[in-house]
Amino acid sequence: MVKVACVVIPWSKRAAHTPSLNMLRAPFALSALLLLSVMMPSLIFSVRDRGKTNEFFAQIVLFMHAAAGLVCALLDNSNGKEYAFLYAQLLQLHMYASCFVAIRRDASLTLYPTAFKGVCLFGMCVVFAAYGAYTPHVHLQVVPTLGALFSAELTGLAVLLASGVMRGVANMYEEGLACYS
Repeated sequence: MVKVACVVIPWSKRAAHTPSLNMLRAPFALSALLLLSVMMPSLIFSVRDRGKTNEFFAQIVLFMHAAAGLVCALLDNSNGKEYAFLYAQLLQLHMYASCFVAIRRDASLTLYPTAFKGVCLFGMCVVFAAYGAYTPHVHLQVVPTLGALFSAELTGLAVLLASGVMRGVANMYEEGLACYS
C-alpha cells in the first residue's frame, strides 16, 4: 500500500518543477546519516556475532551506494529525470523496511535492537513525508512506473549478489593465508 501511495502522490500533484540534485541531496543524505549513526555503536562495541553485524553493515552501505548511483543516473537521463524522486523514495523506504525486518528476525545483529527498529520506523515516516512534499508531478508511463515499483527489490538483489561475491573472495583470501600460518 505504501508503494501505491508513493506512486499516486506524484501522479496527483499539479505543481511541476524540474528535479535537481540539490533537492534530492538533503533528504537522501540525512536518511543515510540517520541509519549509519544508529549502526555505529554496533560497529564500535562488542556484539554477539561480529561477522553477521559487519555483513549487515556492508549490505546497508552497498545498498545506499547503489541507490545513490541509480538516482544520479536517472537525474542525468532526460527521460528519467522526473522519476528520480520516486525512485529515491522507494529505494530508501525499502532500505528502512529491510533493516527493520532484519533486526526483527535477528536482534543480535545490532546493539539496542528496539531503538534501531524505532529509528527505522521513524526514518520510513520521514522519507515518505519528505519525498511526498518534494516530488514533482510525474506523467506516469507503464514501464518506468513498473521499474520504480520493483527497483528496490532489484537493487537489493544486486547488493545481495555483490555481498555474496565479496564474502566468497574474502573466504578464498582467508583460506589462502591460512596455509602460511
